[in-house]
Amino acid sequence: MVLAGVSFLGYAAAKAFGARRGLLVAAAAGGLVSSTAVTLTAARRAAAEESAPRLLAASAALAGGVSFARTLALIGALNWQVAAYVALPLVGAVAAALLVTFVLARGHLRARAISGFELKNPFSLRETIGLALLLAGVLFVTRAAAAGFGSTGALVVAVIAGAADLDSPTYTMAELAPGTISVVAAAIGLLLAAASNNLFKLVAGASLGGRAFATALALGVGIPVGVGAAVAVVVLLFTP
Repeated sequence: MVLAGVSFLGYAAAKAFGARRGLLVAAAAGGLVSSTAVTLTAARRAAAEESAPRLLAASAALAGGVSFARTLALIGALNWQVAAYVALPLVGAVAAALLVTFVLARGHLRARAISGFELKNPFSLRETIGLALLLAGVLFVTRAAAAGFGSTGALVVAVIAGAADLDSPTYTMAELAPGTISVVAAAIGLLLAAASNNLFKLVAGASLGGRAFATALALGVGIPVGVGAAVAVVVLLFTP
């Protein structure tokens, strides 16, 4: 219910304010629901030349930053021990995403959204059942992988699952630590899932949006992930 509740707040905000308050506001609200949906919609609009590619890439970067913040809030609510390890990397990624958003959007900040981003109601029966099945499936597979191959197996599943959806590995890592896997392993798994999710967004968005959008999106996605990764290395190196 925590996952669906946060998603619903973002869905409601996007529906209430997105189309009226501008592309970046719509992207920020949409990031609470699905930064992937925001990125792919921005890519399609870039391909259709509905707005400046840099502004559309900025909206994707902002949605990604909101998604990082959302993930930190969720893991904090679900497992504070894992949250303690991922807090600084995710905060660093959020800060970098906001900075890149400003740089990319500079000169376009008065632009208006043509329409809201394409989002699904997370409290619809179909979406609720789908989320429950996905979480249960990923948790089962990760437990099996951890039992058979230890933490390495759990990390591999987190990377694969994270490409499609970041909520499921977030929930799974929170559930498995510190019993089935260590807290550090769970934190690494969550960060790898976040990196995998952003790599998928970059590849999919770049393939749909054209060269100018792809170049800007590489900055909007790559810089926050790089900053988060660098901070994560420092945290893990200096944590006893």
